[in-house]
Amino acid sequence: MFDKIHYVWGRGVPLLYPETLSNETVFMKDWEIFEHRVVSEFDNAGHYAERTPGSGNQRRNDSDVHTNHFQLECKLKNAVGFTVTKEAWKKIVYRAGMRAKVPILVTGKIDELDEAVIVMRLRDFAGVLKQEDEL
Repeated sequence: MFDKIHYVWGRGVPLLYPETLSNETVFMKDWEIFEHRVVSEFDNAGHYAERTPGSGNQRRNDSDVHTNHFQLECKLKNAVGFTVTKEAWKKIVYRAGMRAKVPILVTGKIDELDEAVIVMRLRDFAGVLKQEDEL
């Protein structure tokens, strides 16, 4: 997908040596790397996903990643644990409901991307399982 682009971590930990940097090198912040990883996971599972441009700074773009069925809010955390307040969850659910999509919160740490977890409503999870059974 990104064959010709070299990614460099936003924390100053380069994936490349400085002498290999070129005009094709893209510098990304940790949260951008995390969102790309979420997109990649959904794409690998057969659900076309894409990042939402301006998701954090434009009112009309209110989720970080979206698919045809899911609206995902990505939260990158550097702490050991995380908390989801009821108010924050209601906001995620409301935004997804406006587009008739299933709301999902994805959270993880930049140095443990393989350990990212999702939060979703039980009835939505059961609905996904039901759809899988019908296929």
